[in-house]
Amino acid sequence: EIKRMKYKKIHIILPLIIISIGLVGIITGNAFNENLTSKVKMLNIFQAYTQFSFIFLGFVYIYLFTEDSIKGTDKYISQLGYSSAVQILFKSLILYAYTLIITTAFIIGYAISINFTDLDYLLLIVCSIAAALLFTITFACLMSIIFKKALDATAFQLVFFIIFDVLNIFTFGLTNPCDANSLSTVTVRYISGIPIAHK
Repeated sequence: EIKRMKYKKIHIILPLIIISIGLVGIITGNAFNENLTSKVKMLNIFQAYTQFSFIFLGFVYIYLFTEDSIKGTDKYISQLGYSSAVQILFKSLILYAYTLIITTAFIIGYAISINFTDLDYLLLIVCSIAAALLFTITFACLMSIIFKKALDATAFQLVFFIIFDVLNIFTFGLTNPCDANSLSTVTVRYISGIPIAHK
């Protein structure tokens, strides 16, 4: 799977998307207010990753999962003695680890650049984003298995994303970690000193 990632150029595309999401958080955060505390600056990056990763990274994951099914690569690998479950598991683990390493490196790099020293807060952000990314890749994998085609899987992923957002209101933010109404987002905002309007 690692060798195949290299040939698919995903090792270039995935970092570009991850870094772009982080930069969006930095740019949009600074655009609204120049006098931000270091915690709020970290919060802006956190919110960018939790809100945009589900859509953009989710699409990449879905494409990678469905591509093998359409091209028949998964059937070929099955003939080599690896079950579909093993293929999906290892592809998910490798993609998740790769995404998490790049995301964490970007966050830590930004924290160092702004002289951020609150390690507990930084750890909370990294763990919360890790949970959101795990939710994203697991759900993308599930949609790929059910719908087989990238376009169908992506469309239904967005539909379920909206449904989960609505359910978050009634489940105290536990349904979807990739949402402004999630428990992790509200917690991080509260620690940042941002007034909470969520009930």
